[in-house]
Parts: sequence; C-alpha cells; structure tokens
Amino acid sequence: ISFYQDNRSKKALEELEKLNEPLSTVIRNGKVSEIPTHEIVVGDLCITEEGRIINADGRILHSNDFSVNESSLTGESFSVFKDNKSEDNLVYGGTVTVSGLAVFEVTKIGKETRVGKIGESIKNIKEEISPLQVQIQKFVKAMAIVGILIFLIVC
Repeated sequence: ISFYQDNRSKKALEELEKLNEPLSTVIRNGKVSEIPTHEIVVGDLCITEEGRIINADGRILHSNDFSVNESSLTGESFSVFKDNKSEDNLVYGGTVTVSGLAVFEVTKIGKETRVGKIGESIKNIKEEISPLQVQIQKFVKAMAIVGILIFLIVC
C-alpha cells in the first residue's frame, strides 16, 4: 500500500514536470525567436498559439480569438476566452492554448508560477501512515509471532 502511494505521488510530480515544453517563442530586441523554456525571464514577451502549452505566468498584451484550457489548475473542462481588455487578462504556466494567438508579458517563472507552487506543495506533503496500514502491520507482526511459536513447538 505504501509502495502504491509513493508511486502515485511520484507520477503526479512527473506529470507536473511534463507540463513545461522544451522551447518557447519570445520577442526579444524586436525579433521573434525560439528559446529553451528555462531561459525565459520575467519581462520577456512570449507568444502562444493554438495547441501550445503556456510555460510561464503572464499578463496578456495582445490577443486574437484567444482561449485557454485551465483545467490543470481549476478542474473546469471548458476553455476560457481571454484578452488584454478583459478583467481576467492573465495566463498561467501549465495551461494549454485552445484557439487563437496571444502575446503576453511574463510576470512569474519556475516555482513562482501557480503550477510551480502546486508542485512544491506536493513535494512538501508529509507521509502519514493510514489506519489500514497500522492494522496490516499489527496483523503481520502477530502472524510472524504465531508462525515462530508454531515452528518452535514443532521442532
């Protein structure tokens, strides 16, 4: 049971780590270029388009028919339309662009993003022994003692 729980926690962390794509499209010095995601810094202008995973938290500066799936954060399965004029003009790392295109200014990266904070909180979860595990441990100890006693009596 503890093996199962450990394995499940590891898989959850691996899934969160997979949410970062290796390359991101940015505008630097007026030029569009592809850079490794780990090189994104706060203040960069990033471009996201349909089918791309957003790799940093940011504020939308320009968008065209832009919608994003935030189910990895909210659990809501419907996509959300966003633009720079809407009240919710923020995009979050780990979410997926469903349609359109957006240019956003990076405000948070790495562990400071919403998905990064979720990953950190998962790492900090302390393992607690469940009541079932306690009962199983007691049962196994009792059976071991009974087995040893029977062995000693028979020999």
